[in-house]
Amino acid sequence: MTRTEAPDAGTGGSTGARRGRTVAVAMALVLGVVVAAVASTSGTREQPADPVDVPDDPAGPPDALDPAPAPAATTSPADDLQDIAFARRARSELRTLPAEWPIVRGVYSTMHSFWGQRWESMIELVTTTEINAIVIDVKDDKGQLAWDMDAPLAKQGGGGTWKPNADPRSRLRHLRAVGGYPIARIVCFKDSRVALARPDLAVVDVRTGEPWQGSDGQHWLNPYNAEAWQWCIDAGKEAARMGFLEVQFDYVRFPNGGDGPSNHFDFPGRPADLPRERWRHPDQITAFLTSAVEQLHAEGVRVSADIFGLTTYNWSWDGDGTGQVFERLAEVLDYVSPMVYPSHYGPGNYGLRPHPVDFPYETVWNAMSEAQMRSQGLTGRIRPWIEDFAPTWLGRGHNPQRVRDQKRAVYENGIEGWLLWNASNRFSVEALEAETLPRAEGDYLPPARTRDPDLAPGAEARAWPGRDPDATTESQHIGQGNSAGTSPGGPTGGIEESADAA
Repeated sequence: MTRTEAPDAGTGGSTGARRGRTVAVAMALVLGVVVAAVASTSGTREQPADPVDVPDDPAGPPDALDPAPAPAATTSPADDLQDIAFARRARSELRTLPAEWPIVRGVYSTMHSFWGQRWESMIELVTTTEINAIVIDVKDDKGQLAWDMDAPLAKQGGGGTWKPNADPRSRLRHLRAVGGYPIARIVCFKDSRVALARPDLAVVDVRTGEPWQGSDGQHWLNPYNAEAWQWCIDAGKEAARMGFLEVQFDYVRFPNGGDGPSNHFDFPGRPADLPRERWRHPDQITAFLTSAVEQLHAEGVRVSADIFGLTTYNWSWDGDGTGQVFERLAEVLDYVSPMVYPSHYGPGNYGLRPHPVDFPYETVWNAMSEAQMRSQGLTGRIRPWIEDFAPTWLGRGHNPQRVRDQKRAVYENGIEGWLLWNASNRFSVEALEAETLPRAEGDYLPPARTRDPDLAPGAEARAWPGRDPDATTESQHIGQGNSAGTSPGGPTGGIEESADAA
């Protein structure tokens, strides 16, 4: 089978219209009004280059990676009043979520890009393409913070702030002023810094009684611990007060076999009579998110979560031990963002051979059809992460057409928004349109639920793109993609689900 190719998307719009937007329009965006993105640039290079070539790996000292001076830590009284006004109006308007929400098409930013010289190229995406949102690391998968926070656990572990004494508000005001929608990425339960400083909050290794360590050397907070919950929520509150309009939680799950030996876990606080096979229970994940949504809605921000792409495909009661069950998450969240990277599925998933990575349109189409079917009547809107990177570990390259294919699959399932992942923050500008306009099918109806939960969604009624009805479909358990790719900022610019999938 050959990959279905999408025609090149047209470009249009007015550069002057985009650049002529006023701060008043940015204020309107804070209240949830759709702001159109406009103006386009075209290019021929396969991977857009940044204006300044700086290292991407955030593991080293900040000064070595970011020669640009940090933004001033102080703001004027007028700036402070403006921030207060933004926050008050956002809280007043969003406490009851509006019926109409903005179309959000975003890209990912590391802390390094946010504080460094690359930020200007990120802003340029917002001013010249359909991109109108940036998902910015505020608390990453090692527990590092983007700035000093006034929260009880913020000082635990020491040395955990990317830009000490920096103030993010000026950069967020800049993004909002050009029509951008800032989203704070908060990694929850994967947090070595706090887990080691506060072992009483950590997942425990039954062999040693010490904090359990995954195969990547990282440690996890315990989803049964209410103080660990509150630390993640407090980080989200801090982001809201700085000017973010949405908090997106990642690693909202229990560790599973993809992270390390699952028979060595223990979770202090679990019910004593709960059998081991039920320790990683979706009730805990749902309860955490319910508390987070309640507290963060009161701060005037929406709440979303990154989850494994395979949650749409998986029908187990506990999400293969992750606690991520699609319906349970969509019951409480504003946005659900499954990471439907074709490179992270297994050979034969959806009947796609030799591998779904060769079928970006078909893979995303199937996943979005499942997501729409399973979220019917629930709160959570679907807004997937799609891939914009080369899956080199599978011996594959990448090109802008792959991004176009994935976008088209999203729109054909009645979904307007998406988020684009590249760990090095280099995106395929050629695949981006000039304006943030509606693209979804207007008459879309989600597929009916299947009568037999053991069957793939829709299997009783129709064949999906790429599905060979006579082929044996091989199962891929959630978390099996964890060894693929690299963590954010790694050398290949790829992504692994253990580094960014809830």
